[in-house]
Amino acid sequence: MAIHPRFIDDPTLPGTGKVTRVFWNHDRSILAVPSAFPPLTQPPARAVYGGQQLRYRVALYRPPLSQPFAVFDDAEFPVKTVAFHPYLPVMLLGGGSYDGGYCFEGQLFLWDWNSSHVRDLGRVPEVAFSEISTDGNSARVTVRPWDESVAEKKGRDPFDMFFVIDLPRLFERRSFDDEIALQIDRQTPKTAQDLVNVPSKSADPTQ
Repeated sequence: MAIHPRFIDDPTLPGTGKVTRVFWNHDRSILAVPSAFPPLTQPPARAVYGGQQLRYRVALYRPPLSQPFAVFDDAEFPVKTVAFHPYLPVMLLGGGSYDGGYCFEGQLFLWDWNSSHVRDLGRVPEVAFSEISTDGNSARVTVRPWDESVAEKKGRDPFDMFFVIDLPRLFERRSFDDEIALQIDRQTPKTAQDLVNVPSKSADPTQ
């Protein structure tokens, strides 16, 4: 399904701030649109939500309809990656940012857009990529190091260092803190070029 560029570029697209990325679901019937709200330039009604300042959002659309049917407003960092579950109304959202001095801070969530239930999957560094397996029971995320000390320890450039983390039993575990930390500690980090050759687990090869 093709989408007209103006659908994304239109500054009046309801439910978004500045669009940063777009992600299709597996059959291209749903479009996830992460965006950021510059706090000093957006009208107050769009920059504040539920008494809290809104910075980052993921809005879901069924093009060509331009009104979102669901929105995710729990992210504290920019959303970098969205992976749709192959058959449930659930997505895996990850993101984060460099704090400007030392740490790569991140977040990782499972979000059911029908029930609005959100599950925080635990402490995680900045998430660059995510995918859910074809059977829907596990996931894989690509993350940056916790901080620059990890790069020093492993002798790599912290801005070209990634770890591929497997998350088994995705719906059975409340948190993956220990799993993520253990895999980062044990792995030899990959570069961006290395990631080109990492096999995909996704049900959609375009994810």
